[in-house]
Amino acid sequence: MNMPGAKYPARMTTYRSRAGGTPPGLGEWLTAVGLWVVLGMAPVVAATASPATRPTLTIRLAAPTLNMARHEFSLPAAFWNEHLTNWLDVALCGRPSNFLHETVLSVQTTRRIMRRAFARIGYHPATQWAPNPEDFSALRGQPVLILVRFTWRGKRRVFLLDELISFRGWHTSIGPFGWVYLGTPSPFEVPARIRTAHGGQRIAPDAILLDDPQIALQFRGIIHRSQALLEHPLCFDNWIYPNLRYYRNTAVLPWSVFNSNGKIPVTVTFRRVSEVQFLQAAAKYWHDPREAAYIRRQLPVAARLDQARRQIWRLEHAGRRPWSDWRIGRDLAQVQRCYSALDAAWVDEDYAAARFRAGSPAELRRLRRLAWSFKEHLDQKRAQYHQRWLAMVAQDHLRAWPHPGAPAPSPQIRRWQAQALAARCRALRDGNIQALRFWRRKEKRLSPHDPRHTWVATVRAHLALAVARKRFAQVGLRYAAALAAGRPPAIAARRRAYLLALLKESLAAQRVDLVQVNFHIAEDQGYASAKRMKSLRRERRRISKRIQQLQTQIAALTSSSHSPPSPGQVHSLLPGTDGHS
Repeated sequence: MNMPGAKYPARMTTYRSRAGGTPPGLGEWLTAVGLWVVLGMAPVVAATASPATRPTLTIRLAAPTLNMARHEFSLPAAFWNEHLTNWLDVALCGRPSNFLHETVLSVQTTRRIMRRAFARIGYHPATQWAPNPEDFSALRGQPVLILVRFTWRGKRRVFLLDELISFRGWHTSIGPFGWVYLGTPSPFEVPARIRTAHGGQRIAPDAILLDDPQIALQFRGIIHRSQALLEHPLCFDNWIYPNLRYYRNTAVLPWSVFNSNGKIPVTVTFRRVSEVQFLQAAAKYWHDPREAAYIRRQLPVAARLDQARRQIWRLEHAGRRPWSDWRIGRDLAQVQRCYSALDAAWVDEDYAAARFRAGSPAELRRLRRLAWSFKEHLDQKRAQYHQRWLAMVAQDHLRAWPHPGAPAPSPQIRRWQAQALAARCRALRDGNIQALRFWRRKEKRLSPHDPRHTWVATVRAHLALAVARKRFAQVGLRYAAALAAGRPPAIAARRRAYLLALLKESLAAQRVDLVQVNFHIAEDQGYASAKRMKSLRRERRRISKRIQQLQTQIAALTSSSHSPPSPGQVHSLLPGTDGHS
């Protein structure tokens, strides 16, 4: 596990830097002047001013107000709209900045100041929860309650930040998904004067540009590395279809509020909560009574989630268990099961309450299809993770069953083996439905003379993998049924078919990897370093060798009349298998 000070690799590795012939220092000064003038924070400075007479432009960093009894801190903020696009890429970001994001709120402070405040109220960074971003995205760490307080039309208003955001064209809130505290250091090098800055200090405006406290809504499509301090949970959802865009929710507040750009004083509060406390607060502050009642009905799921997450923290830190420990895998399966149930619940309710609007009838039909597909996707994830959890429960029974030295599995053991296998196969089936449909549609649209050879190879490889996974799930369910029935001849035959389908699915996955590596080799040829090209070619040789081994194993299993290897032996030969698979 990474130590508390460790950094995760940046999520996005492509950064578009600006080329310029501006003399050193002058570009930064012009940027600062531009920010000062645009934001109305100082009078216009004459362009002819000499370096000796230029004023030192500074801003005052906002200081968090801590309330340790409530485990929260607050900051002055503002509704902000740059009018660059209609959709949002962040829910909150720093100000001023020379590429201020499309956001709901902005604050005049730095990421590091907010990180210190989060640490004071008891938050742990992602690196203390999981060894890598992928595992952390399954666990999500500690939830964050974000409250937005302001006075409008003479009345004090309080909103969850979640309620102020909508999916494009839905005209209803996205629901109380909550926010995930990442808390890792910025991926960019930050000067010492900014690293040591504190609330209330006056500093050059570029401090926030270089240490921006972003709350990200999405990652795909961002051209630079993510600076997110907090993230929306759906940032982690790698849906096969295009992103749903996020918009300001004008069903609860008018454009005059969202476009106020500092005219309406706002206080944003960040509170440490459990999942149960978060949903209780969401139900309290939500402005739709029917939605508030729906939120309260999800509290039992949140209670199970809190219990599993506390157990993971105890196992990791008090019990010193490695992340690969089966106990952590069991509790992680429960966390994923509960989160997928909550995610699907919010989108199910949003879809039922949505008032879909679009510019034309054809666009409205596309919007409805995409919305239905997204709802279906999260419903399938709920079913998938429920089956994974059932598989872990069956595995727990197998671990606890006293059967050392037994000559043959008992009927009870076979039933638990069948339950675990059937649950894993159903999870694979549920997670493969949209992928199979997607790649079949792409394959039907290919022309026989399509010149995009790499794209054609990509489509066909992914379609072959989706077909192989469907077949593997079907064969696995038949094998599980034979195990449960306890008929030895049927078990032997179904076992051979299951292992053959397993090898073919692994072969299809390796062919997808080969297509992707070949694409990177063709794309980077002549541009990438010799070291990078050598690494890619080494990876291609490794995958090609693996494909040959799998083809040999498939041929041997197909033609052999001897007893096939056990599933455990075959799994040990396959790449990428681990205790959490």
